[in-house]
Amino acid sequence: MNAKYYIYWNLHKKCFSAKYRGKVIQHFYNAIVAVPEFRVSAAGRKRVRRERKKTVHAYIVSNYVNVRWTSIGSPSENARTAKYNPYVNESFVDNEGNALYNAHEARLSIFNGKPVIEVV
Repeated sequence: MNAKYYIYWNLHKKCFSAKYRGKVIQHFYNAIVAVPEFRVSAAGRKRVRRERKKTVHAYIVSNYVNVRWTSIGSPSENARTAKYNPYVNESFVDNEGNALYNAHEARLSIFNGKPVIEVV
């Protein structure tokens, strides 16, 4: 069984963080994630909704992450993006509101202090 990278938005550091084998190994601002899976823990989501306190329970999971140190820039107008709000959605959704579970590639960046996940 292959170990996977679990990537999440770090609310305290305002960047993305990657866990590998249960340990945080890196913080970054831009990355390309190959063949991502978008996962949300149902129990974690229920806890957030019950306690009204955000915890890490939603991840982008992949076998490979290419961290880029150059800015990817703002998302294009017609880009397909992913987002997650535990108070509204049960899973990640695209900009049309459709549930999103996997993709060919995800481009992670930060624009105006907020995470941007472009999905290809």
